[in-house]
Amino acid sequence: MVVYYDGTCNLCNAAISWIRKSPKHNKIQCEALSEKEFIQLFSEFRANQPMLDSVVVESNGNYYIESDAIVVIASKLGGFYRLFSVARVIPKSLRDKMYRYIARNRYRWFGRKPMC
Repeated sequence: MVVYYDGTCNLCNAAISWIRKSPKHNKIQCEALSEKEFIQLFSEFRANQPMLDSVVVESNGNYYIESDAIVVIASKLGGFYRLFSVARVIPKSLRDKMYRYIARNRYRWFGRKPMC
């Protein structure tokens, strides 16, 4: 499984640090992408909107975005983290609406750093 994330987002980087501390972190490869790289790789997910505000997870040839990506990550980590996969019972439209709200405000709330 590969997790593609915004390398300039402090919230995203904190989440990746959290994943790397998990006992099952070796099953997950994490790739920081710049805004330009996101546009090049994932613009096909939404014809009019590149996936700049979403984590993208590739697992077994399938791609997951927004709240689905978070649920897949939680399921892969197992243990305590699997509790987050319970979010599947929440309608996808509501989960994604919450995800987009956080994504739109993440730089204001958590800050941004330059891409390494």
